[in-house]
Amino acid sequence: MDCGERLRVSLGPGSANGVSLVCMQSGARYLYWEGALLDSYRARLLSCLRAPTLRDIKAFLIRTLLSLDGAFAGVVADTEEDVAILFHDMNGIMPLFFARRGQGYEVATELKACVRSVGSGELDRDGLFSYLCLGTVLPPHTMWADVEALERGAVLEIDFSVSGEKRTVTYLSPEIYFEECKFKSSQEAITSLEESLLEAVCDQSTGKSEVGVFLSGGVDSGLLAAMLRQRCGKRVSAYTIGPWGERSSDLVTARRTGQQEAVRHREYFASRADLDHLPRLVAVLGQPNSDLSALAFYLLSRLAAQDGIDRVFSGQNADTCLGAMPYVAPLTWLALVQRWISPTIRNGLLRWLGLRNGLLSGRRLGFRYFLSDWQDDLILLKTQRFEDYANMVYQYAWDDSKAALGQRVRETLSSVGSVDDQIILADTLLLESPRCLQAMFLPPLAHGVTTVFPYYHPAWVKAAWRIPQTLRRGEHWLKWDKPLLRELARKYLPTDVARKPPKSLVFPVQQWFPKESIPTFARFVENKSVLLREILLPREHLESALSAIYLWNEVVAANLLLKWLVLEIWYRVIIQGYEWVGETSLQEFLDWPLWGEVPR
Repeated sequence: MDCGERLRVSLGPGSANGVSLVCMQSGARYLYWEGALLDSYRARLLSCLRAPTLRDIKAFLIRTLLSLDGAFAGVVADTEEDVAILFHDMNGIMPLFFARRGQGYEVATELKACVRSVGSGELDRDGLFSYLCLGTVLPPHTMWADVEALERGAVLEIDFSVSGEKRTVTYLSPEIYFEECKFKSSQEAITSLEESLLEAVCDQSTGKSEVGVFLSGGVDSGLLAAMLRQRCGKRVSAYTIGPWGERSSDLVTARRTGQQEAVRHREYFASRADLDHLPRLVAVLGQPNSDLSALAFYLLSRLAAQDGIDRVFSGQNADTCLGAMPYVAPLTWLALVQRWISPTIRNGLLRWLGLRNGLLSGRRLGFRYFLSDWQDDLILLKTQRFEDYANMVYQYAWDDSKAALGQRVRETLSSVGSVDDQIILADTLLLESPRCLQAMFLPPLAHGVTTVFPYYHPAWVKAAWRIPQTLRRGEHWLKWDKPLLRELARKYLPTDVARKPPKSLVFPVQQWFPKESIPTFARFVENKSVLLREILLPREHLESALSAIYLWNEVVAANLLLKWLVLEIWYRVIIQGYEWVGETSLQEFLDWPLWGEVPR
Protein backbone atom coordinates (compact mmCIF):
# COMPACT_ATOMS: atom_id res chain seq x y z
CA MET A 1 0.00 0.00 0.00
CA ASP A 2 2.31 2.74 -1.26
CA CYS A 3 2.52 5.71 -3.60
CA GLY A 4 5.88 5.18 -5.29
CA GLU A 5 7.01 6.95 -8.44
CA ARG A 6 4.87 9.86 -9.64
CA LEU A 7 2.76 9.18 -12.71
CA ARG A 8 3.53 11.07 -15.92
CA VAL A 9 2.28 10.03 -19.36
CA SER A 10 2.44 11.59 -22.84
CA LEU A 11 -0.52 10.60 -25.01
CA GLY A 12 -1.16 11.13 -28.69
CA PRO A 13 -2.49 9.46 -31.84
CA GLY A 14 -0.81 6.06 -31.93
CA SER A 15 1.49 6.73 -28.98
CA ALA A 16 1.65 6.36 -25.20
CA ASN A 17 4.86 6.92 -23.24
CA GLY A 18 5.33 7.47 -19.54
CA VAL A 19 6.53 6.45 -16.10
CA SER A 20 4.62 5.42 -12.96
CA LEU A 21 4.67 3.07 -9.98
CA VAL A 22 2.95 0.41 -12.09
CA CYS A 23 3.47 0.32 -15.85
CA MET A 24 1.98 -2.66 -17.68
CA GLN A 25 1.78 -3.42 -21.37
CA SER A 26 -0.23 -6.00 -23.24
CA GLY A 27 0.20 -5.65 -27.00
CA ALA A 28 -0.89 -2.15 -27.96
CA ARG A 29 -2.49 -1.54 -24.54
CA TYR A 30 -0.76 0.29 -21.71
CA LEU A 31 -1.71 0.86 -18.07
CA TYR A 32 -0.01 3.51 -15.92
CA TRP A 33 -1.00 3.63 -12.26
CA GLU A 34 0.01 5.41 -9.04
CA GLY A 35 -1.51 5.34 -5.58
CA ALA A 36 -2.08 3.83 -2.17
CA LEU A 37 -4.31 0.76 -2.42
CA LEU A 38 -4.62 -2.55 -0.59
CA ASP A 39 -3.26 -5.50 -2.57
CA SER A 40 -6.72 -7.10 -2.93
CA TYR A 41 -8.17 -3.90 -4.36
CA ARG A 42 -5.11 -3.36 -6.54
CA ALA A 43 -5.54 -6.79 -8.14
CA ARG A 44 -9.13 -5.90 -9.07
CA LEU A 45 -8.06 -2.58 -10.53
CA LEU A 46 -5.19 -4.00 -12.58
CA SER A 47 -7.37 -6.80 -13.93
CA CYS A 48 -9.09 -4.25 -16.15
CA LEU A 49 -6.19 -4.56 -18.59
CA ARG A 50 -7.56 -7.97 -19.61
CA ALA A 51 -10.90 -6.59 -20.85
CA PRO A 52 -11.41 -7.13 -24.62
CA THR A 53 -11.88 -3.48 -25.64
CA LEU A 54 -11.38 -0.01 -24.20
CA ARG A 55 -15.15 0.33 -23.99
CA ASP A 56 -15.22 -2.73 -21.73
CA ILE A 57 -12.44 -1.25 -19.61
CA LYS A 58 -14.37 1.97 -19.19
CA ALA A 59 -17.51 0.08 -18.17
CA PHE A 60 -15.42 -1.96 -15.74
CA LEU A 61 -13.94 1.17 -14.17
CA ILE A 62 -17.35 2.81 -13.78
CA ARG A 63 -18.61 -0.29 -11.95
CA THR A 64 -15.48 -0.90 -9.91
CA LEU A 65 -14.23 2.51 -8.77
CA LEU A 66 -17.19 2.94 -6.42
CA SER A 67 -16.12 -0.14 -4.47
CA LEU A 68 -12.37 0.56 -4.21
CA ASP A 69 -10.92 2.10 -1.07
CA GLY A 70 -7.75 4.15 -1.41
CA ALA A 71 -6.14 7.07 -3.18
CA PHE A 72 -4.99 6.33 -6.72
CA ALA A 73 -4.95 7.57 -10.30
CA GLY A 74 -4.25 5.94 -13.63
CA VAL A 75 -4.30 6.00 -17.42
CA VAL A 76 -5.26 3.18 -19.77
CA ALA A 77 -4.24 3.74 -23.40
CA ASP A 78 -4.57 1.65 -26.55
CA THR A 79 -2.38 2.80 -29.43
CA GLU A 80 -4.33 0.73 -31.98
CA GLU A 81 -7.77 1.94 -30.96
CA ASP A 82 -6.28 5.43 -30.42
CA VAL A 83 -8.23 5.82 -27.20
CA ALA A 84 -7.08 6.73 -23.68
CA ILE A 85 -9.04 6.57 -20.42
CA LEU A 86 -8.15 8.70 -17.40
CA PHE A 87 -9.45 7.81 -13.93
CA HIS A 88 -8.78 8.26 -10.22
CA ASP A 89 -10.33 7.28 -6.90
CA MET A 90 -14.00 8.04 -6.35
CA ASN A 91 -13.27 10.80 -3.82
CA GLY A 92 -10.64 12.52 -5.93
CA ILE A 93 -8.01 12.30 -3.19
CA MET A 94 -5.22 11.49 -5.65
CA PRO A 95 -5.27 14.34 -8.21
CA LEU A 96 -4.87 13.79 -11.94
CA PHE A 97 -4.00 16.70 -14.23
CA PHE A 98 -3.94 16.87 -18.01
CA ALA A 99 -3.10 19.47 -20.67
CA ARG A 100 -3.30 19.64 -24.44
CA ARG A 101 0.18 19.60 -25.98
CA GLY A 102 0.47 19.52 -29.77
CA GLN A 103 -1.69 16.68 -31.10
CA GLY A 104 -1.76 14.90 -27.77
CA TYR A 105 -1.86 15.36 -23.99
CA GLU A 106 0.44 15.46 -21.00
CA VAL A 107 -1.11 13.63 -18.03
CA ALA A 108 0.37 13.60 -14.51
CA THR A 109 -0.42 13.44 -10.82
CA GLU A 110 1.94 16.38 -10.28
CA LEU A 111 0.58 19.65 -11.62
CA LYS A 112 3.93 21.18 -12.59
CA ALA A 113 4.59 18.26 -14.95
CA CYS A 114 1.65 19.43 -17.12
CA VAL A 115 2.45 23.14 -17.16
CA ARG A 116 4.08 24.33 -20.38
CA SER A 117 6.00 27.18 -18.74
CA VAL A 118 5.56 27.60 -15.00
CA GLY A 119 6.84 31.17 -14.90
CA SER A 120 4.81 32.54 -17.80
CA GLY A 121 1.63 30.47 -18.04
CA GLU A 122 -1.71 32.28 -18.15
CA LEU A 123 -3.65 32.04 -14.88
CA ASP A 124 -7.13 30.52 -14.97
CA ARG A 125 -9.63 33.14 -13.78
CA ASP A 126 -12.15 30.50 -12.65
CA GLY A 127 -9.44 28.61 -10.81
CA LEU A 128 -8.37 31.80 -9.03
CA PHE A 129 -11.99 32.53 -8.12
CA SER A 130 -12.39 29.02 -6.76
CA TYR A 131 -9.39 29.49 -4.51
CA LEU A 132 -10.39 32.95 -3.30
CA CYS A 133 -13.85 31.80 -2.22
CA LEU A 134 -13.24 28.17 -1.18
CA GLY A 135 -9.60 28.16 -0.15
CA THR A 136 -8.84 25.47 -2.75
CA VAL A 137 -8.94 25.18 -6.53
CA LEU A 138 -11.97 23.07 -7.40
CA PRO A 139 -11.60 20.67 -10.36
CA PRO A 140 -11.89 20.79 -13.34
CA HIS A 141 -10.00 24.07 -12.93
CA THR A 142 -6.39 24.60 -11.91
CA MET A 143 -4.41 27.80 -11.48
CA TRP A 144 -3.31 27.54 -15.15
CA ALA A 145 -5.69 28.21 -18.00
CA ASP A 146 -4.27 25.41 -20.19
CA VAL A 147 -4.22 22.67 -17.52
CA GLU A 148 -7.30 20.82 -16.28
CA ALA A 149 -7.91 18.54 -13.30
CA LEU A 150 -10.05 15.42 -13.43
CA GLU A 151 -13.13 15.93 -11.28
CA ARG A 152 -13.99 13.64 -8.40
CA GLY A 153 -16.16 10.72 -9.47
CA ALA A 154 -15.27 11.22 -13.15
CA VAL A 155 -13.84 8.97 -15.87
CA LEU A 156 -12.48 10.76 -18.96
CA GLU A 157 -12.22 9.10 -22.37
CA ILE A 158 -10.07 10.74 -25.08
CA ASP A 159 -10.60 9.39 -28.59
CA PHE A 160 -7.95 10.35 -31.18
CA SER A 161 -10.03 9.26 -34.17
CA VAL A 162 -9.33 10.22 -37.80
CA SER A 163 -12.50 12.30 -37.84
CA GLY A 164 -11.26 14.45 -34.99
CA GLU A 165 -10.49 14.25 -31.32
CA LYS A 166 -13.41 13.59 -28.99
CA ARG A 167 -13.50 13.86 -25.19
CA THR A 168 -16.22 12.16 -23.14
CA VAL A 169 -16.60 12.54 -19.38
CA THR A 170 -18.68 9.99 -17.47
CA TYR A 171 -19.64 10.84 -13.90
CA LEU A 172 -20.12 8.00 -11.47
CA SER A 173 -23.76 8.42 -10.55
CA PRO A 174 -24.35 9.53 -6.95
CA GLU A 175 -27.61 7.60 -7.04
CA ILE A 176 -25.73 4.46 -6.08
CA TYR A 177 -25.23 5.99 -2.64
CA PHE A 178 -28.91 6.77 -2.12
CA GLU A 179 -30.31 3.33 -1.53
CA GLU A 180 -34.08 3.13 -1.86
CA CYS A 181 -34.03 0.76 1.09
CA LYS A 182 -33.40 3.14 3.98
CA PHE A 183 -32.98 1.82 7.49
CA LYS A 184 -36.28 1.17 9.25
CA SER A 185 -35.01 1.58 12.82
CA SER A 186 -32.15 3.11 14.74
CA GLN A 187 -30.99 -0.32 15.94
CA GLU A 188 -30.78 -1.62 12.37
CA ALA A 189 -28.80 1.48 11.38
CA ILE A 190 -26.38 1.25 14.34
CA THR A 191 -25.72 -2.44 13.65
CA SER A 192 -24.98 -1.73 10.00
CA LEU A 193 -22.75 1.25 10.84
CA GLU A 194 -20.76 -0.85 13.30
CA GLU A 195 -20.30 -3.70 10.82
CA SER A 196 -19.26 -1.36 8.00
CA LEU A 197 -16.84 0.64 10.19
CA LEU A 198 -15.30 -2.58 11.51
CA GLU A 199 -14.86 -3.79 7.93
CA ALA A 200 -13.18 -0.50 7.07
CA VAL A 201 -10.70 -0.44 9.96
CA CYS A 202 -9.84 -4.14 9.53
CA ASP A 203 -9.32 -3.65 5.78
CA GLN A 204 -7.12 -0.62 6.29
CA SER A 205 -5.04 -2.11 9.13
CA THR A 206 -4.28 -5.36 7.29
CA GLY A 207 -0.68 -6.46 7.71
CA LYS A 208 0.09 -4.01 10.53
CA SER A 209 0.52 -4.92 14.19
CA GLU A 210 0.82 -1.25 15.24
CA VAL A 211 -0.97 1.73 13.73
CA GLY A 212 -1.53 5.38 14.55
CA VAL A 213 -4.66 7.49 14.96
CA PHE A 214 -4.98 11.25 14.56
CA LEU A 215 -6.98 11.75 17.78
CA SER A 216 -8.88 15.02 17.73
CA GLY A 217 -10.86 14.70 20.95
CA GLY A 218 -14.06 14.05 19.01
CA VAL A 219 -16.11 10.87 18.90
CA ASP A 220 -15.10 10.00 15.30
CA SER A 221 -11.38 9.45 15.88
CA GLY A 222 -11.91 8.13 19.43
CA LEU A 223 -14.15 5.39 18.06
CA LEU A 224 -11.48 4.43 15.52
CA ALA A 225 -8.83 4.10 18.25
CA ALA A 226 -11.17 1.95 20.37
CA MET A 227 -12.18 -0.36 17.52
CA LEU A 228 -8.61 -0.80 16.33
CA ARG A 229 -7.51 -1.93 19.79
CA GLN A 230 -10.61 -3.77 21.02
CA ARG A 231 -11.80 -5.44 17.81
CA CYS A 232 -8.73 -5.61 15.56
CA GLY A 233 -6.19 -6.30 18.30
CA LYS A 234 -3.76 -3.60 17.14
CA ARG A 235 -1.29 -1.62 19.18
CA VAL A 236 -2.30 2.03 18.76
CA SER A 237 -0.35 5.28 18.96
CA ALA A 238 -2.42 8.46 19.07
CA TYR A 239 -1.45 11.96 17.93
CA THR A 240 -3.30 15.13 18.89
CA ILE A 241 -2.70 18.67 17.65
CA GLY A 242 -4.24 21.74 19.16
CA PRO A 243 -3.53 25.39 19.83
CA TRP A 244 -6.37 25.50 22.35
CA GLY A 245 -4.44 25.31 25.62
CA GLU A 246 -3.86 22.77 28.36
CA ARG A 247 -7.46 22.92 29.62
CA SER A 248 -9.15 22.63 26.23
CA SER A 249 -12.13 20.27 26.38
CA ASP A 250 -10.93 18.61 23.18
CA LEU A 251 -7.46 17.99 24.56
CA VAL A 252 -8.86 16.66 27.84
CA THR A 253 -11.20 14.31 25.96
CA ALA A 254 -8.38 13.10 23.71
CA ARG A 255 -6.32 12.35 26.80
CA ARG A 256 -9.18 10.43 28.39
CA THR A 257 -9.66 8.34 25.26
CA GLY A 258 -5.94 7.69 25.06
CA GLN A 259 -5.76 6.65 28.72
CA GLN A 260 -8.75 4.33 28.47
CA GLU A 261 -7.40 2.62 25.38
CA ALA A 262 -3.91 2.42 26.90
CA VAL A 263 -2.37 3.92 23.78
CA ARG A 264 0.84 5.88 23.41
CA HIS A 265 -0.43 9.45 23.14
CA ARG A 266 1.62 12.38 21.87
CA GLU A 267 0.45 15.99 21.77
CA TYR A 268 1.61 18.83 19.58
CA PHE A 269 0.78 22.43 20.48
CA ALA A 270 0.59 24.43 17.28
CA SER A 271 1.48 28.11 17.12
CA ARG A 272 1.76 30.80 14.51
CA ALA A 273 5.39 29.78 14.04
CA ASP A 274 4.13 26.60 12.33
CA LEU A 275 3.00 28.76 9.41
CA ASP A 276 6.70 28.73 8.49
CA HIS A 277 6.02 25.32 6.89
CA LEU A 278 3.50 26.76 4.39
CA PRO A 279 6.05 27.36 1.57
CA ARG A 280 7.00 23.66 1.65
CA LEU A 281 3.36 22.58 1.56
CA VAL A 282 2.56 24.89 -1.34
CA ALA A 283 5.69 23.85 -3.26
CA VAL A 284 4.70 20.18 -3.15
CA LEU A 285 0.97 20.66 -3.77
CA GLY A 286 1.64 22.97 -6.73
CA GLN A 287 -1.51 24.98 -6.04
CA PRO A 288 -2.55 27.32 -3.23
CA ASN A 289 -4.48 25.65 -0.40
CA SER A 290 -5.46 27.62 2.72
CA ASP A 291 -7.03 24.69 4.57
CA LEU A 292 -4.76 24.39 7.60
CA SER A 293 -5.84 20.77 8.05
CA ALA A 294 -3.10 19.98 5.52
CA LEU A 295 -0.60 21.68 7.84
CA ALA A 296 -1.95 19.75 10.84
CA PHE A 297 -1.56 16.39 9.10
CA TYR A 298 1.92 17.36 7.94
CA LEU A 299 2.98 18.10 11.53
CA LEU A 300 1.35 15.00 13.01
CA SER A 301 2.74 12.72 10.29
CA ARG A 302 6.18 13.87 11.31
CA LEU A 303 5.51 12.74 14.90
CA ALA A 304 4.21 9.37 13.69
CA ALA A 305 7.29 8.86 11.51
CA GLN A 306 9.53 9.56 14.50
CA ASP A 307 7.77 6.69 16.32
CA GLY A 308 8.21 4.30 13.40
CA ILE A 309 4.48 4.35 12.53
CA ASP A 310 3.81 4.14 8.79
CA ARG A 311 0.01 3.90 8.75
CA VAL A 312 -2.26 6.38 10.53
CA PHE A 313 -6.07 6.57 10.72
CA SER A 314 -8.03 9.79 10.30
CA GLY A 315 -11.63 10.58 11.24
CA GLN A 316 -12.16 12.80 8.18
CA ASN A 317 -15.61 12.65 6.51
CA ALA A 318 -17.69 11.26 9.41
CA ASP A 319 -19.50 14.55 10.02
CA THR A 320 -20.04 15.14 6.31
CA CYS A 321 -21.54 11.81 5.29
CA LEU A 322 -23.69 11.63 8.46
CA GLY A 323 -25.15 15.09 7.89
CA ALA A 324 -23.75 16.40 11.18
CA MET A 325 -22.43 19.70 9.83
CA PRO A 326 -24.18 22.54 11.69
CA TYR A 327 -25.95 23.98 8.66
CA VAL A 328 -27.52 20.76 7.33
CA ALA A 329 -30.57 20.81 9.60
CA PRO A 330 -31.43 24.54 9.17
CA LEU A 331 -31.02 24.35 5.39
CA THR A 332 -33.19 21.22 5.23
CA TRP A 333 -35.98 22.95 7.14
CA LEU A 334 -35.57 26.07 4.98
CA ALA A 335 -35.94 23.99 1.81
CA LEU A 336 -39.20 22.50 3.12
CA VAL A 337 -40.60 25.95 4.01
CA GLN A 338 -39.50 27.52 0.73
CA ARG A 339 -41.59 25.06 -1.24
CA TRP A 340 -44.62 27.07 -0.16
CA ILE A 341 -43.23 30.48 -1.19
CA SER A 342 -42.60 31.08 -4.88
CA PRO A 343 -39.11 32.23 -5.98
CA THR A 344 -40.66 35.36 -7.53
CA ILE A 345 -42.13 36.48 -4.22
CA ARG A 346 -38.94 35.67 -2.32
CA ASN A 347 -36.73 37.56 -4.81
CA GLY A 348 -39.08 40.55 -4.67
CA LEU A 349 -38.89 40.65 -0.88
CA LEU A 350 -35.10 40.38 -0.99
CA ARG A 351 -34.86 43.42 -3.27
CA TRP A 352 -37.45 45.41 -1.32
CA LEU A 353 -35.76 44.76 2.02
CA GLY A 354 -32.28 45.47 0.60
CA LEU A 355 -30.93 42.04 1.53
CA ARG A 356 -29.21 41.17 -1.72
CA ASN A 357 -25.62 41.68 -0.54
CA GLY A 358 -23.45 43.60 1.88
CA LEU A 359 -22.27 42.97 5.43
CA LEU A 360 -25.64 42.36 7.04
CA SER A 361 -26.32 42.15 10.76
CA GLY A 362 -27.18 38.75 12.20
CA ARG A 363 -30.93 39.40 12.15
CA ARG A 364 -31.00 40.75 8.60
CA LEU A 365 -28.72 37.94 7.49
CA GLY A 366 -31.20 35.47 8.97
CA PHE A 367 -33.99 37.05 6.89
CA ARG A 368 -31.87 36.70 3.76
CA TYR A 369 -31.19 33.03 4.49
CA PHE A 370 -34.91 32.50 4.90
CA LEU A 371 -35.82 34.19 1.61
CA SER A 372 -32.88 33.06 -0.56
CA ASP A 373 -32.91 29.74 -2.34
CA TRP A 374 -31.39 27.16 0.02
CA GLN A 375 -28.79 26.18 -2.59
CA ASP A 376 -27.66 29.82 -2.78
CA ASP A 377 -27.49 29.84 1.03
CA LEU A 378 -25.36 26.69 0.98
CA ILE A 379 -22.88 28.20 -1.48
CA LEU A 380 -22.81 31.41 0.58
CA LEU A 381 -21.90 29.40 3.69
CA LYS A 382 -19.32 27.21 1.96
CA THR A 383 -17.60 30.26 0.45
CA GLN A 384 -17.53 32.10 3.81
CA ARG A 385 -19.98 34.69 2.47
CA PHE A 386 -17.67 35.61 -0.41
CA GLU A 387 -20.46 37.45 -2.20
CA ASP A 388 -20.97 39.80 0.75
CA TYR A 389 -17.46 41.25 0.85
CA ALA A 390 -16.03 40.56 -2.64
CA ASN A 391 -16.79 44.00 -4.07
CA MET A 392 -15.16 45.62 -1.00
CA VAL A 393 -11.70 44.08 -1.50
CA TYR A 394 -11.30 42.85 -5.11
CA GLN A 395 -10.74 44.86 -8.27
CA TYR A 396 -12.71 42.40 -10.39
CA ALA A 397 -16.32 41.29 -10.54
CA TRP A 398 -16.62 37.50 -10.49
CA ASP A 399 -20.15 37.16 -11.89
CA ASP A 400 -19.35 34.54 -14.56
CA SER A 401 -17.27 32.45 -12.16
CA LYS A 402 -19.96 32.61 -9.45
CA ALA A 403 -22.61 31.54 -11.95
CA ALA A 404 -20.44 28.61 -13.12
CA LEU A 405 -19.90 27.41 -9.55
CA GLY A 406 -23.63 27.60 -8.79
CA GLN A 407 -24.51 25.74 -11.99
CA ARG A 408 -21.99 22.98 -11.20
CA VAL A 409 -23.48 22.46 -7.72
CA ARG A 410 -27.03 22.34 -9.09
CA GLU A 411 -26.07 19.85 -11.80
CA THR A 412 -24.49 17.59 -9.21
CA LEU A 413 -27.58 17.66 -7.02
CA SER A 414 -30.15 17.30 -9.80
CA SER A 415 -30.34 13.49 -9.61
CA VAL A 416 -30.64 13.30 -5.81
CA GLY A 417 -34.01 13.07 -4.11
CA SER A 418 -34.15 14.30 -0.50
CA VAL A 419 -32.88 17.74 0.46
CA ASP A 420 -30.60 16.56 3.26
CA ASP A 421 -28.93 14.09 0.89
CA GLN A 422 -28.41 16.95 -1.57
CA ILE A 423 -26.77 19.10 1.11
CA ILE A 424 -24.47 16.26 2.17
CA LEU A 425 -23.47 15.61 -1.45
CA ALA A 426 -22.74 19.31 -1.97
CA ASP A 427 -20.62 19.21 1.19
CA THR A 428 -18.61 16.40 -0.34
CA LEU A 429 -18.15 18.43 -3.51
CA LEU A 430 -17.18 21.72 -1.87
CA LEU A 431 -15.51 20.74 1.38
CA GLU A 432 -13.78 17.43 1.93
CA SER A 433 -12.03 16.64 -1.30
CA PRO A 434 -9.47 17.52 -2.43
CA ARG A 435 -8.74 20.26 0.10
CA CYS A 436 -6.40 18.74 2.65
CA LEU A 437 -6.47 15.06 1.74
CA GLN A 438 -4.00 15.27 -1.14
CA ALA A 439 -1.26 16.42 1.23
CA MET A 440 -1.47 13.13 3.10
CA PHE A 441 -0.45 11.05 0.08
CA LEU A 442 2.39 13.08 -1.37
CA PRO A 443 5.69 11.50 -0.22
CA PRO A 444 7.55 14.79 0.49
CA LEU A 445 4.80 15.80 2.93
CA ALA A 446 3.76 12.47 4.43
CA HIS A 447 7.17 11.62 5.97
CA GLY A 448 6.75 8.00 4.81
CA VAL A 449 3.37 7.73 6.55
CA THR A 450 0.24 6.56 4.74
CA THR A 451 -3.01 8.07 6.05
CA VAL A 452 -6.19 6.01 5.69
CA PHE A 453 -9.78 7.16 6.00
CA PRO A 454 -12.30 4.61 7.33
CA TYR A 455 -15.14 7.10 6.92
CA TYR A 456 -14.38 7.21 3.19
CA HIS A 457 -14.42 3.41 2.90
CA PRO A 458 -17.12 2.26 0.41
CA ALA A 459 -18.80 0.01 3.00
CA TRP A 460 -19.14 2.85 5.49
CA VAL A 461 -20.29 5.43 2.91
CA LYS A 462 -22.95 3.08 1.59
CA ALA A 463 -24.28 2.46 5.09
CA ALA A 464 -24.21 6.15 6.01
CA TRP A 465 -26.28 7.13 2.98
CA ARG A 466 -28.95 4.63 3.99
CA ILE A 467 -29.77 6.64 7.12
CA PRO A 468 -33.15 8.34 6.64
CA GLN A 469 -33.66 11.96 7.58
CA THR A 470 -35.69 11.01 10.66
CA LEU A 471 -32.73 9.10 12.15
CA ARG A 472 -30.22 11.87 11.44
CA ARG A 473 -31.94 14.25 13.82
CA GLY A 474 -30.50 14.86 17.25
CA GLU A 475 -32.26 16.12 20.34
CA HIS A 476 -32.76 19.60 18.90
CA TRP A 477 -34.67 20.23 15.67
CA LEU A 478 -31.91 22.56 14.41
CA LYS A 479 -29.02 20.36 15.57
CA TRP A 480 -28.83 16.82 14.20
CA ASP A 481 -25.32 15.88 15.40
CA LYS A 482 -24.90 12.19 14.34
CA PRO A 483 -26.92 10.58 17.19
CA LEU A 484 -26.47 7.07 15.73
CA LEU A 485 -22.67 7.27 15.75
CA ARG A 486 -22.71 8.56 19.32
CA GLU A 487 -24.93 5.67 20.36
CA LEU A 488 -22.51 3.24 18.70
CA ALA A 489 -19.58 4.96 20.44
CA ARG A 490 -21.12 4.28 23.88
CA LYS A 491 -20.33 0.60 23.28
CA TYR A 492 -16.60 1.38 23.04
CA LEU A 493 -16.01 4.68 24.85
CA PRO A 494 -17.03 6.26 28.18
CA THR A 495 -20.51 7.76 27.98
CA ASP A 496 -19.33 11.34 28.59
CA VAL A 497 -16.82 11.00 25.74
CA ALA A 498 -19.39 9.51 23.37
CA ARG A 499 -21.87 12.25 24.30
CA LYS A 500 -19.37 15.10 24.25
CA PRO A 501 -20.87 18.13 22.47
CA PRO A 502 -19.32 18.79 19.07
CA LYS A 503 -16.78 21.54 18.70
CA SER A 504 -15.18 22.90 15.58
CA LEU A 505 -11.49 22.05 15.78
CA VAL A 506 -9.93 24.87 13.80
CA PHE A 507 -6.74 26.82 14.13
CA PRO A 508 -7.29 30.20 15.84
CA VAL A 509 -6.58 32.24 12.73
CA GLN A 510 -8.25 35.28 14.31
CA GLN A 511 -5.48 35.24 16.96
CA TRP A 512 -2.72 34.70 14.41
CA PHE A 513 -4.07 37.44 12.11
CA PRO A 514 -5.52 40.04 14.52
CA LYS A 515 -7.08 43.30 13.44
CA GLU A 516 -3.85 45.11 14.35
CA SER A 517 -2.07 43.31 11.49
CA ILE A 518 -4.25 44.95 8.79
CA PRO A 519 -2.05 48.06 8.11
CA THR A 520 1.12 45.94 7.95
CA PHE A 521 -0.51 43.45 5.58
CA ALA A 522 -1.94 46.21 3.35
CA ARG A 523 1.52 47.82 3.08
CA PHE A 524 2.98 44.40 2.25
CA VAL A 525 0.51 44.05 -0.65
CA GLU A 526 1.38 47.52 -1.91
CA ASN A 527 5.16 47.20 -1.62
CA LYS A 528 6.09 43.53 -1.98
CA SER A 529 3.41 41.60 -3.85
CA VAL A 530 2.79 41.38 -7.58
CA LEU A 531 -0.27 39.11 -7.83
CA LEU A 532 -2.13 40.47 -4.80
CA ARG A 533 -1.59 44.04 -5.97
CA GLU A 534 -3.27 43.10 -9.26
CA ILE A 535 -6.42 41.59 -7.74
CA LEU A 536 -6.95 43.63 -4.55
CA LEU A 537 -8.07 47.22 -4.24
CA PRO A 538 -5.53 49.95 -3.41
CA ARG A 539 -4.17 50.09 0.13
CA GLU A 540 -6.36 52.88 1.51
CA HIS A 541 -9.54 51.11 0.35
CA LEU A 542 -8.27 47.71 1.43
CA GLU A 543 -7.50 48.82 5.00
CA SER A 544 -10.92 50.34 5.57
CA ALA A 545 -12.69 47.35 3.99
CA LEU A 546 -10.78 44.83 6.10
CA SER A 547 -11.50 46.85 9.25
CA ALA A 548 -15.21 46.74 8.44
CA ILE A 549 -15.07 42.97 7.77
CA TYR A 550 -13.26 42.42 11.09
CA LEU A 551 -16.03 44.27 12.95
CA TRP A 552 -18.61 42.14 11.15
CA ASN A 553 -16.89 38.73 11.50
CA GLU A 554 -13.27 38.47 12.65
CA VAL A 555 -12.96 34.79 11.62
CA VAL A 556 -13.97 35.56 8.02
CA ALA A 557 -11.56 38.52 7.96
CA ALA A 558 -8.63 36.51 9.37
CA ASN A 559 -9.26 33.71 6.88
CA LEU A 560 -9.14 36.30 4.10
CA LEU A 561 -5.64 37.31 5.17
CA LEU A 562 -4.63 33.66 5.37
CA LYS A 563 -5.91 32.97 1.84
CA TRP A 564 -4.06 35.95 0.44
CA LEU A 565 -0.89 35.01 2.29
CA VAL A 566 -0.96 31.45 0.89
CA LEU A 567 -1.67 32.83 -2.60
CA GLU A 568 1.38 35.08 -2.32
CA ILE A 569 3.50 32.14 -1.15
CA TRP A 570 2.26 30.10 -4.12
CA TYR A 571 3.13 32.89 -6.56
CA ARG A 572 6.65 33.23 -5.18
CA VAL A 573 7.41 29.51 -4.93
CA ILE A 574 5.77 28.27 -8.13
CA ILE A 575 5.72 31.23 -10.53
CA GLN A 576 8.82 33.15 -9.45
CA GLY A 577 10.82 30.07 -8.41
CA TYR A 578 11.76 31.20 -4.90
CA GLU A 579 13.53 28.49 -2.92
CA TRP A 580 12.50 27.77 0.65
CA VAL A 581 15.18 26.69 3.11
CA GLY A 582 14.03 24.56 6.03
CA GLU A 583 15.11 26.97 8.78
CA THR A 584 13.75 30.08 7.10
CA SER A 585 10.87 31.78 8.89
CA LEU A 586 7.84 32.91 6.93
CA GLN A 587 8.61 36.58 7.59
CA GLU A 588 12.16 36.07 6.30
CA PHE A 589 10.81 34.25 3.25
CA LEU A 590 8.45 37.16 2.50
CA ASP A 591 11.08 39.76 3.41
CA TRP A 592 8.48 41.65 5.44
CA PRO A 593 7.62 41.96 9.18
CA LEU A 594 4.15 40.61 8.54
CA TRP A 595 2.96 40.75 12.14
CA GLY A 596 4.93 43.80 13.19
CA GLU A 597 5.26 43.90 16.95
CA VAL A 598 2.37 41.50 17.60
CA PRO A 599 3.71 38.78 19.95
CA ARG A 600 3.97 35.25 18.57
